[in-house]
Amino acid sequence: MLFILTLTFFIYHSIWVRNPLPADEELITKFQLHRDDFTEAVRRYQAYPRSPDKDPSLWFTEGDTSDLLKQAGIEGISSAAGVWLPDPYSAETEVKTDNKIRDLESVKVLAQYATLRIKPSPRDRYYSNTLRHVVVWKDFYFFPQAPRVEEGELLWPARGSEKPSMRSRVLPSLNKWPDQWKRFECVYRRIEPQWFLRMCNGH
Repeated sequence: MLFILTLTFFIYHSIWVRNPLPADEELITKFQLHRDDFTEAVRRYQAYPRSPDKDPSLWFTEGDTSDLLKQAGIEGISSAAGVWLPDPYSAETEVKTDNKIRDLESVKVLAQYATLRIKPSPRDRYYSNTLRHVVVWKDFYFFPQAPRVEEGELLWPARGSEKPSMRSRVLPSLNKWPDQWKRFECVYRRIEPQWFLRMCNGH
């Protein structure tokens, strides 16, 4: 009987409680050890020329960038949701953002001012299949401007009809499953004013 209870508890804990992803501390240590490399990788991604005769997806092939990413333990960098011009929460900036995204320079704008997702390597260490949430993963997020965090929520810049702006939960730790974790929700942990850890589920 004790064996069955122990086994039941183990299965329940493994499926519904245990987070199989590496602890935040591992990612934070990686970032701190290679902070200059992370910063330089972001700079190169933002500065890479976006023009009709260049494939922006090959930005990492320039010079020693591939070696830099490998040294820092970065699998890749890509633009993500959110455009962060200076003073990102003002009404004037909201209009500027909409205008810039509509014009032909939008690709350059997104490269320079978009939130950036930095995927750590090796990929399979920070990405896991689970019965409860199907897939879960952790990565780094860089914000060109330091975002506001109010009452445990990250405020994204408003655009057009987005009133109020989108909000995302910011937690003190991502080592456990968040309470009432919604499907496809991403939660964040701030590690520096412009740098966050992010954990998402794909269910």
